[in-house]
Amino acid sequence: MGGARQAFRRAMLDGPSGWLDPTRFPAWIDGFRRLLRMWKADDRREPPGRLGDPPVMLDPTGARSGPGWDAPRAGRGPDGPAPHGRRLDGRRLSRGR
Repeated sequence: MGGARQAFRRAMLDGPSGWLDPTRFPAWIDGFRRLLRMWKADDRREPPGRLGDPPVMLDPTGARSGPGWDAPRAGRGPDGPAPHGRRLDGRRLSRGR
């Protein structure tokens, strides 16, 4: 957690400089601050609701995107990665020799 605290301090000092969209910095830093508070509360063995700002439940959007919905990535077959040592077409991989 020490590394996260240092990164938070550095982010606070640097501010939104270098961000493509500086207007997003306040929400990002608030989320970072919340994460640090959650870690501290967990260290004290406090229940999740003690932070005073319980997470908001999101209603389903109906959008079909994300893991399981997106098109397969290059190098992956429809059923996941190729078997170890074989290409997607079933031929053995060469070892560069």
